Parts: sequence; structure tokens; C-alpha cells
Amino acid sequence: MAKKKNGDGEGTIYQRADGKWIGQITIGRDPDTGKLKRKSLYGKRRRDVSEKMNKIRLELNLGTYDKDEKTTLGEWMLKLLDLYKKQNLKVGTYNSYYINIFNHITSYWRY
Repeated sequence: MAKKKNGDGEGTIYQRADGKWIGQITIGRDPDTGKLKRKSLYGKRRRDVSEKMNKIRLELNLGTYDKDEKTTLGEWMLKLLDLYKKQNLKVGTYNSYYINIFNHITSYWRY
């Protein structure tokens, strides 16, 4: 029987000698070198790793996956404010939240 080949972007799942499962998925390319960037995921069961990979794959397709793992709290809060709260807030409230996050959280951590 022929071995099933994974399609593009599906990733790889395998079991280590100690019994843990590892999954690797391609999340993009490094803009400087052009090399593929891969994310490794770990779990006790194959199903756990597969679910984590499916979640990342969905976020990649929706454009909500943050490839930069060095996101600061302030950047994350501004992103959430823009993505999830902007449509439910009045303009003045949104501006007030934005200014408070920017002035008290993001600018503080720059120094």
C-alpha cells in the first residue's frame, strides 16, 4: 500500500521515543532569508497535536494568526481593541481606550 502524502500546508505529525507527539506546520517565510518558518506543537496524544495544528491553520487562513511571537502586551491590547471592540464602541470611547493603552502601556515598555 502506498504511503499517504500530506498536502501543502498540512504539516507533519510524528511520535518521539518518549511517547510525546510532535506536529510541525509551515506558518510562512522569513522575509530576510526566504526560508520557510515552521511552528512546532507538542501533545500527549496525536489528536491533541492535530487539533492545535487545525487551529493554527484556520487562523492562518483567516489572517488572525500572529507569526511574531514577541508581541508585547500593549501591541496585543491595541490589536484586540481594533479587531473586536471597535465596531461596538462609540468613536470617543474607542479613542479614549486607544490613548490610554498607548500612553500607559505601550509607551512605558519602550524605554
